Amino acid sequence: MQIKKLKFFIPLALIALTFNAHANDLIFKCTFKNSKQVSLYKKSNNIIYSFGKTNSKPDLQLHKKIEEIETDLENLSGRYATNSIKIKNGIYSYKLTTSVDRIADQQDPLTSLTVAKNNNDLTTLQCIKGSEVGSIVSIYN
Repeated sequence: MQIKKLKFFIPLALIALTFNAHANDLIFKCTFKNSKQVSLYKKSNNIIYSFGKTNSKPDLQLHKKIEEIETDLENLSGRYATNSIKIKNGIYSYKLTTSVDRIADQQDPLTSLTVAKNNNDLTTLQCIKGSEVGSIVSIYN
């Protein structure tokens, strides 16, 4: 009976350790209306970009050195403050942009993901309000 309990406990413990390892390195994540999620993790000097169905194996996962990522942080334009990061993968790029209305009574961030091919935008997905965890500006923390 003890062996059966141990066989069940070990996989659960490994899953918990894996989850906690990623949780400590989370920079940002959000969910889209199509039940897909984008996540950014930091592992020492590397950034991991992950996109795919929530709680599933990612459709796309990129590992980039932090120096390879384009950033435009604390950009002030009129009433909006924006921060963006762009991760390139060959002819494709994935740009996360967070915008905050600095004049609004409640300053809720709005984040979108724009996918481009050869610098031509293919699609833009808006994060579901309230699904955002973390902040893209913490990429350098």
